[in-house]
Amino acid sequence: MKKCVSILCAVVFLLPIWSIAAAGEPAPVDVLELKTATGVENRNPVGESDTFEVGTNVFVWLKLRVRKADATVKVRYSMNNVPAWTSGPINLGMSTGWKTWVRRGCHTAGTWTVNVLDAQDKSIYEAQFTVQ
Repeated sequence: MKKCVSILCAVVFLLPIWSIAAAGEPAPVDVLELKTATGVENRNPVGESDTFEVGTNVFVWLKLRVRKADATVKVRYSMNNVPAWTSGPINLGMSTGWKTWVRRGCHTAGTWTVNVLDAQDKSIYEAQFTVQ
């Protein structure tokens, strides 16, 4: 009987710990907002749109929740599922509203895809815009 009580106590005590471990840690970075625009002023996008003229510098503006001090992201622009350009790693600081942006000249008409990549180059967010 004592053995059963000991096992039951161990299970009751360890079950929450196993649940936490199974759920894993939250992602180091969450994308709260992504906007495409023709510029950035005072750390905010200007000329927001999802359609741009050929040759426009398209800014991808991000607002991020960063949970890990040494986290990084990259931004990849793709055309027809073919990567056209990927930023270098963007170093982030812990914040509930970190703002950053990249820009790229888009000289080909069509539908473009933007992916925000984590440190392992896994896409954590995707958006599209059109160049005409």
